[in-house]
Amino acid sequence: MLAELDLSNNKLNGTVPKWLHEMDSLNYLNLSHNLLSTPVKQFSRNYNLQFLDLSFNLLTCDISSSICNVSSLEVLLLSHNKLVGVIPSCIANLCSLSILDLQRNKLNGTLPSNFSMNGPLHVINLNDNQLEGILPKSLSNCTRLEILNLANNQIEDKFPEWLHTLPRLTVLVLRANKLLSGPIPQSIGNLTNLESLDLSLNMLIELCGFPLSKNCNNTDQQSPSSLSFWREERFEFGWEAIVIGYGCGIIFGIGLGIFVLFIGKPEWLVKMVGGRLRKEMRRR
Repeated sequence: MLAELDLSNNKLNGTVPKWLHEMDSLNYLNLSHNLLSTPVKQFSRNYNLQFLDLSFNLLTCDISSSICNVSSLEVLLLSHNKLVGVIPSCIANLCSLSILDLQRNKLNGTLPSNFSMNGPLHVINLNDNQLEGILPKSLSNCTRLEILNLANNQIEDKFPEWLHTLPRLTVLVLRANKLLSGPIPQSIGNLTNLESLDLSLNMLIELCGFPLSKNCNNTDQQSPSSLSFWREERFEFGWEAIVIGYGCGIIFGIGLGIFVLFIGKPEWLVKMVGGRLRKEMRRR
């Protein structure tokens, strides 16, 4: 029975074929880089998919909540489409999901507020959508989270004080939102794995506390030059360190995932993750 299907980088258009709805043997499906406009409308509970890639298509609908029927799903890549509507809240509770990439769409509404305790999520990339509201505190339940990219949205909140509960967090990007002023909590110093923090293009003013040199008890303003150095030079070094540090790879090829999620070359992730999943499936 067919377990893996890769039809990426073709000129498939229209609707995802109906016969795919009935293939409960599939656990790897890659339809990225095509011209598909309508995805699978109804996911059956009989689906055994672990890897689903529909990125770089022309999908213009919302994300069906039936995707949550696929409890075996580990990697969900729907980036670079024109998806609209809200993110189904049930996605936050998928018991196997490790990588969620919905960047470069037109999703709106708020972030799911019900992320499960000790969930398996390692990567959340919702960059460049129209999401609003606040950062849900339930994200602190994702203790395995390593990359969180919520840049280029309309999130309006203070700097999250609960970040210290994410001990594996390496990359945090909240660029170009509507974050308000306030101190950066000293507890962020407990994030010993944090290598890149991007808060640029927000409404942050009078920041104080670590990692800035301005003490929260000091009313003196920090010079623009030092702020520029922190934002530009330190971040450039951070990204270089990430690329080098992740050279050996982590679960699901997080190393190359850095390039995938921020430079936008999902075929790298497809090769890494897909190859590993295929090897694992052959061993079973």
